Amino acid sequence: MQVKAGLWIELEAIIGFIVGLGLASLMGQRTVPVVLMIVLEIVLTPIFSHTVIRHFINAQRGLVGLAMAHLEPGGLPQVFGGGGGNGGVASIVPESTTVAVCVIVAWLVVWTTLGVWRMSRRDA
Repeated sequence: MQVKAGLWIELEAIIGFIVGLGLASLMGQRTVPVVLMIVLEIVLTPIFSHTVIRHFINAQRGLVGLAMAHLEPGGLPQVFGGGGGNGGVASIVPESTTVAVCVIVAWLVVWTTLGVWRMSRRDA
């Protein structure tokens, strides 16, 4: 149980680092990407994870924070009421584990690719 919680926290940190680095590389600065990451993780993710918007549900499932909430181990305190992996809270937006893993991999690949592309096009 403790190993699962540690690995989940490590995955959360890796995702935050890679998405932040890719966004900062794409924008060419540090301050705005940090503010955007804070807004995404602390403001938008909790709102979108517990409010089902019928015509927006597939976009909601594409949020990395929601995907991480579905993989959250059962022993962790549920800060935003997440934790779909342990039987979960009924109010969280429904999503399968396969979709959650695909969303996480897609976010990592896309932001890494965008960061590499921008840094390779940058003048020395």
